[in-house]
Amino acid sequence: MRHLSLRLAASFFLLATSACKEAPPAPPMALEVFCGDTNKAPMTGDMRGPRGQVEGYIQLPKLFVMCDTTCLFQLAVDAPGQGAKLGASLRVGGGSNQIERLKKDFTAADVKINTLEGKPIDLTKPVKLSGHRLGNDAKSCVMVVDRIEQ
Repeated sequence: MRHLSLRLAASFFLLATSACKEAPPAPPMALEVFCGDTNKAPMTGDMRGPRGQVEGYIQLPKLFVMCDTTCLFQLAVDAPGQGAKLGASLRVGGGSNQIERLKKDFTAADVKINTLEGKPIDLTKPVKLSGHRLGNDAKSCVMVVDRIEQ
């Protein structure tokens, strides 16, 4: 019985710590490939498609942003706000690969998005976002971000 308890404790520890591991780098993809037919999410389970990495500029919403446990921004593949865009769902928190909680009436200066190394990104420079594609609609392609690099 004691060995069973130790095994269960060890299994729980491994499960808990594996959820905290940083996500490995994803293969770089053009936005058209990430959101294309070959990278669709399965229609069963959690509807998350394959992981990929897309490079671009974080674009702040013009009207408002709704944040709770995640915030949805857009990633513009060309100069800030230009070109094709990808929805980027960022986890809210103060740690690596997360956006810090926003005030109700935030400005661009209030937005703090942390990289894998825990450093805030510069919104005027391109970032590399890695994550799973959510859903299958190319017109509303969204990445669930698990790794942010700059």
